[in-house]
Amino acid sequence: MLIPGKKKKADTAPWPGVRSAVPASEALQSAELQAGSSVLSTLRVKADSRAVGNLAPAAAIGKLIGQSSAGMRSTGFLKGTEFAQVQSAVSQSAGNHVPFTIHHVCTPSGGHDAFFAMRDSGCFLLFATNLQEVVDFGLIAHRIAEHSLLPGICSNDVFGESNEVMTARLVESGLGADFLGSPDDILTSPTPSQKILFGDTRRRVPRLLDVDRPIGMGARLDRTAGSRALAGQGVYFFDHVPSIADDAFDEFARLTGRRYQPVSGYRVNDAQYVVVAIGAVCESLRWVVDQERAQGRKVGLVVIHMFRPFPGAELCKLLQGKKRVTVLESVHRAFAQNPPIAAEIRASLDRANENGLYDEGTLPHAEYPRFAVSTDRPELYSGITTASDNVGVEDLAALVANMLPAAANVRAFHVGVHFESPETRLPTLERLSQLLESAYSGIGRLGLAGTRGKSRNERSGSALSMHASADQNLDMIAAALSTVIFDVHGWSVGCRSTQAVGEHRFEPSGWQVRHSFGEEKPPPPGTVSELVAVTELHALADDRVLASLQQDGVLIVAAPAEAHEIWKTLPQRTTRSIHNKHLLIKHVDVEAIATSLSTDRWIQRQLAAHALAGAAVASYPPLSQTEPGALVTAYGVSLKQQLPVGDHLLDTFLQAFERGFKTVSVIEIEPAADAGIAATELPAPWTVREVPVHTESVYDAGRFWNTVGHLYETGQTDKALSDPYIATGLVPAR
Repeated sequence: MLIPGKKKKADTAPWPGVRSAVPASEALQSAELQAGSSVLSTLRVKADSRAVGNLAPAAAIGKLIGQSSAGMRSTGFLKGTEFAQVQSAVSQSAGNHVPFTIHHVCTPSGGHDAFFAMRDSGCFLLFATNLQEVVDFGLIAHRIAEHSLLPGICSNDVFGESNEVMTARLVESGLGADFLGSPDDILTSPTPSQKILFGDTRRRVPRLLDVDRPIGMGARLDRTAGSRALAGQGVYFFDHVPSIADDAFDEFARLTGRRYQPVSGYRVNDAQYVVVAIGAVCESLRWVVDQERAQGRKVGLVVIHMFRPFPGAELCKLLQGKKRVTVLESVHRAFAQNPPIAAEIRASLDRANENGLYDEGTLPHAEYPRFAVSTDRPELYSGITTASDNVGVEDLAALVANMLPAAANVRAFHVGVHFESPETRLPTLERLSQLLESAYSGIGRLGLAGTRGKSRNERSGSALSMHASADQNLDMIAAALSTVIFDVHGWSVGCRSTQAVGEHRFEPSGWQVRHSFGEEKPPPPGTVSELVAVTELHALADDRVLASLQQDGVLIVAAPAEAHEIWKTLPQRTTRSIHNKHLLIKHVDVEAIATSLSTDRWIQRQLAAHALAGAAVASYPPLSQTEPGALVTAYGVSLKQQLPVGDHLLDTFLQAFERGFKTVSVIEIEPAADAGIAATELPAPWTVREVPVHTESVYDAGRFWNTVGHLYETGQTDKALSDPYIATGLVPAR
């Protein structure tokens, strides 16, 4: 579903794109098809598109290599660790100079290990920070690949496989023709080595598999010939990539007005403290930098867009003279002294330092700056997280604070992790924390985590969150809701789905979708929401749900009980949190709405979620001045484009939305002293109660319940420790 916006009159570039709210994966597929690419994917694709989806990784890469070798413009889509299954084939294709591209989606709950595993594959590597870069880097990668005759990999951790709607400028058909041309075009050979191989001109995508001019690919070389081949790869191909990439970035900027570089800085010119990072976390870091600047701290951000070839000289120029630099990476370090980006930066800084030993004009690394005095080189810190979607803006603020003069200045740490117990009244957890501190002195310094739920959106936009069960099709409803906001107001939208913990202890049976909106940019993940809506009351047992809601925010609960009875069913810690935050509580009887519209239980579950969406739209403060009829009409249009169901069912869904919109009502809050059910200790599971003696060993179910299970059951997972038990991955079987 593509919801086109209007071009801005100020656009002077020929192909700036059409500003749209669109499911992220659909925007990427659309851009590749507009570029004339053959798309082969292990992900789901639209049934009416020309892309081929749901392929096994080996099958996708095999077809990709074959098509590209035969002269077709081709791209492949892989996700997560699927690279591990095809790494050898991709590396061999780099040696054979097959110019395809690969889009790699890092799973949001995982790290970037699969991406970094390809750093010595011979492919050039790009990493996007937002949906616009995901789309644009795909086109830029084709141009670099076809001019350098090397495959390219474009990774991102911006979206998963669900229908997460985001705002971007979609590629227009003319851009593909002007920027990339046709694979059949005859172009001047871009490098001297290519002129030797093909002559003064060649086909844009060479036909290496050509029955009229047959050649062999992947010849086996003996040790001596192999050494010569590897030496030649660098001189004749790899060394040309930086200039080819610069030309591609310049031409793309001329045609679209969007300029990219291998590395870029944000408020870095006068900064004393700088964070270096890649990926979607950079969007949150920009927000943190603005907050720090507002408090008078000279903080900046450096974003790496191209990891191979590594932009070491440009980085050194940006970092020269800074006091401290923290490199944030989402990777598992294992035995390495430095994670991948920090290792590259240290090597680059060493080159600049080496230049300082020589006079100008005789520098051994001419493209690098000359660090002549000790203050030219910044102190380098290293922060690691293994799950990019588990880092909140509070954690990033703590990362920045660690560099400031009055802070602990820890050189290497893990972000969003506790090695010692935060404030808690759980004796077992306190005892374990003390044991770890005694055995590993200073271990608490290895973890940096902020206090969740403290970051308001402060003029940068607003957000709402919805929580529903897995069978309620929340991702489709969320996509429709985001496009409604874009269609009615033209706001930039961001939508992120995450799996939530279900009703039956540790069972992942639900989904949380967070919508964020802003006139320029939506606020980053981790900032609090103005409204939270839940389809099941048990979701409020998770303390993180209310922690994500701002002071004076709106909480909508959906339950079959009478409105005045709901307040009495909530746990005391929930009602206490509601009082402390001065929340406005609203209620909508989604069950009554659903059962009045259908007798089918599966459809009723869908209708309940649509009714909750209607209540959320009616109660969302930024939409309070919007004409209700316009919102309902826009939701119907969006729903029709989003859901592949019949008109009758679509009309029923729209009725549920409209009734939820009209029937949501306020719940009167009772005095704090009398509110809620008195807090009681949760009973341990029967498997724990049956254990006669608790040894607190790795086999002890009681220890597991007290230090892990209880925290998950009560929504206090942010208090869980990084301890030897979780480091083993072993869970007691009873």
